[in-house]
Amino acid sequence: MIKTYSLKRDGSTQLSPHFRVREFAEPGNDKILIDSKLIDQLEALYARLDCSKIVITSGYRTDRNASRHAEGRAADINCWHMENGKEIRYQGQPILLAAEDVGFTGIGWIAGSVTSRAAVHIDTRDTPYRF
Repeated sequence: MIKTYSLKRDGSTQLSPHFRVREFAEPGNDKILIDSKLIDQLEALYARLDCSKIVITSGYRTDRNASRHAEGRAADINCWHMENGKEIRYQGQPILLAAEDVGFTGIGWIAGSVTSRAAVHIDTRDTPYRF
């Protein structure tokens, strides 16, 4: 179910053990849509990878090309885990495979650039899609 939140009013609301409303906010926009299925699957991914943290690099967005982001059904993420006492960022493949295992239907790799880090796109669309 997709719920509508206000960053001002609900930003600190805990959606699950590891995620708050504000993490899905678009800069400069008070309105945030979030699919509860997205949160459930993010928590499953967190557990599957034994993450130390998952950072939402992009959640709800209103731009025309945002597709599932504009529906509140998508997030671009980076995941970290602990290895030999150090926090290490997972690279794409383990996240992509685990995302499929926990039931995300939309999964894609976003290559990094000079101005942005690589990320994994995950979403709760109705039919499977990979990119």
